[in-house]
Amino acid sequence: MSVNYKVIGNRIQQLRKARRHTQEQMAEALDVSPGYISQIERGITRPNLDMLGSIAQYLECDMGQFVYQCQSPSMSFYEDDICHDYEQLTPQERRMLSYLLKTYLQNKR
Repeated sequence: MSVNYKVIGNRIQQLRKARRHTQEQMAEALDVSPGYISQIERGITRPNLDMLGSIAQYLECDMGQFVYQCQSPSMSFYEDDICHDYEQLTPQERRMLSYLLKTYLQNKR
């Protein structure tokens, strides 16, 4: 069984942003580098249980929120991933994406 660290990282990022903390603030509180936090959130670095516990404590949540059902990507993971990517787009890029999606859906049938 394989753990999907990208899902875990995405959940950490969502909670951090919901609490309006920056990666820098979280890194300072956990005595790690902002780059390390970034790597965890992108699923590049696999945090150990102690680090997950520290992150959960910092974000005032249960560590289980990060790891529950992380064996394979779920639909909510894909939705979260799409939302995250969408947030990174400029308004012009969002309009283009909307146009492409509508065009795709119309021609799919």
